[in-house]
This record gives sequence, structure tokens and C-alpha cells, in this order.
Amino acid sequence: MSLSDKIDVLAAELTQRQKAQQARALLQNLRSTVLETNTQIQAISDSGQFDTLETEFKAALVQAWNVSKQTQTALENVTIAELLNWSP
Repeated sequence: MSLSDKIDVLAAELTQRQKAQQARALLQNLRSTVLETNTQIQAISDSGQFDTLETEFKAALVQAWNVSKQTQTALENVTIAELLNWSP
């Protein structure tokens, strides 16, 4: 393997690592956003603000919130958190 080929391989590996770190950061941001969103929605719900909403609108909000809570649960998976070195 020539020096030029070795440099090309190293450059490709560096790019791959950089893209992996970018993906990790994006997922960390997603996780943080989901956690904050669920916390804020829970506070709104606890305050009783959902109680007077129209049934269909409330059902849609709750359905979307359930998806957000499922996403949070999935992102809190211990294996994912450990592998991506996420703090609690």
C-alpha cells in the first residue's frame, strides 16, 4: 500500500469518526429535547390545563405525548446510554 493510499484510508477513517460523533451529538440533542418536552407537558397536564380541551384535540395531544414518552423510554435504554456515554 502506497503512502498516498494510507493517507486516503486515514482520511476516510477520520471522516467516519467525525460523522459518528456528529450523529452522537444529534441524538444527545434529541434525547435532551424529548426529556425537556415531556417534563413541560407533564407540568401542563398536572396543572389541569388539558381538562377543558375538546375531546378530539385532547386525544390527539395525548397520543402525540405518548409517542414522545415512548421515545424517551427507548433513549433511556441502558445499553444505548452506556455505549453513547450519556449521563443521566
